[in-house]
Amino acid sequence: MDRRKVTNSEMKEAISRSGYLIEQRVSRVLNQNDYFVETNWSYVDPVTAKTRELDILAHSVISTPDPSDLSLVVWSLFCECENNMQPVVFFPTEPFDISDETLKRHGIPLKIWLGDNYTDLLAFLRLFEFHHYFQSPATIPVATQYCSFAKVKRRDREKWIATGLEEQHDTFNSLVWAVEHGINESCCKCGIFPEENRRIADFNLEFAYPLVILGGELMQAQMGKRGLVLKKVKHIRFLKNLYSSGKLLEYQIDVITEDYMSEYSSMVSKEMNQVAQLLTKHRKIITESADRIVGGLRGAKPETFYETLRSP
Repeated sequence: MDRRKVTNSEMKEAISRSGYLIEQRVSRVLNQNDYFVETNWSYVDPVTAKTRELDILAHSVISTPDPSDLSLVVWSLFCECENNMQPVVFFPTEPFDISDETLKRHGIPLKIWLGDNYTDLLAFLRLFEFHHYFQSPATIPVATQYCSFAKVKRRDREKWIATGLEEQHDTFNSLVWAVEHGINESCCKCGIFPEENRRIADFNLEFAYPLVILGGELMQAQMGKRGLVLKKVKHIRFLKNLYSSGKLLEYQIDVITEDYMSEYSSMVSKEMNQVAQLLTKHRKIITESADRIVGGLRGAKPETFYETLRSP
């Protein structure tokens, strides 16, 4: 065991290679963009039943000018920061329909009453026309596979291999469990009191954005006419599916470079402002839907609110 004390230069080098500094820089950018930032946010990993920590959880909110109106649109960035030494390469897929289940939301109303049946909030607001989750892959690439690089020793010489690193696999899984934990917590606090047949606001909605921020290079790889083409990018959408208790969890995770953080924040804010404007524009039908939903929740347990709020 080396009993030598670590030197200042060695400490600086070790810290620079870690993710601590990128977490601080990202937190600073989010604060400057009016987010409420929590670092090392705790959640329960359902696989191990252990408490884990998310690098950053950041919230932003749009409220109405009327102080007596408690209607809110909240969005939360669930962030993992990685100071990747080697490029992370994603393999974009051909265009296909992306499930609306990849946009995680909760609160009230998640469905809109149209007089004889319910329609999903996303369809009613036509989010498919402006939210980046549903844009063409030609605008923001979509991938289901990725790799990074590691050196291995073979036949007395070192060689680079493309591989899916365990660390990155864990990062994507952790984001899914963190968002699931956040949704389950928030659904018990969405401002509705079914037994009293009342709610505190016409709408109280939260959208969750799982996000990986890379300090190093982010690339895409595609076959071109002359072979494999590698291209540096700033934003990739990664589709991730997991099963939990027999249920399929469909996720879309934004992967961005650190220098794209401010632009990404502006894009999400623009989307959420458009959602808030549409909710206000259709306030009458939103209010009627919220009243009907609260009435239907009477007798439901808080832990079942999410499924009940979404059910037809």
